[in-house]
Amino acid sequence: MIKEILSITNLSQILNFIKSFLTHNHLEYIKTPINKFTLCRDTKAGFIKYTCTECGHYHTIPITCKSRLCSSCGFKYSATWTQKMTNDILNVSHRHILFTIPEELRPSLFYDRNKLATAVNETMEYQFHNLYKKNNRKNKLPK
Repeated sequence: MIKEILSITNLSQILNFIKSFLTHNHLEYIKTPINKFTLCRDTKAGFIKYTCTECGHYHTIPITCKSRLCSSCGFKYSATWTQKMTNDILNVSHRHILFTIPEELRPSLFYDRNKLATAVNETMEYQFHNLYKKNNRKNKLPK
């Protein structure tokens, strides 16, 4: 389904529409994984051929895109990443923080990533500072 949406005809129309909103480098950064994805498992983009030395029978295996955009390759990437993180994370209690940006601020932060980095750093500093203070209270609230 996604491949049909991003077919060569639709892709050029989509890219022409968003071209005015992006820099050339950003546009090329977007085009690369999309082009890889549209050619994923297509023998025109490349393949590996295994041939039996005894009977001459062969198997042709198309090359995959290995892109996170692709549903099958992205799933493999995600599973590999999850397994790596599971092995790397220390067995300690941790806190998950979800940082959301109000919709009104998104256009401003989209074009100036330094503001976004500053906002994230200040938020994290504030959260961890308060967490440290909370853990060191003499009169802790019961859980």
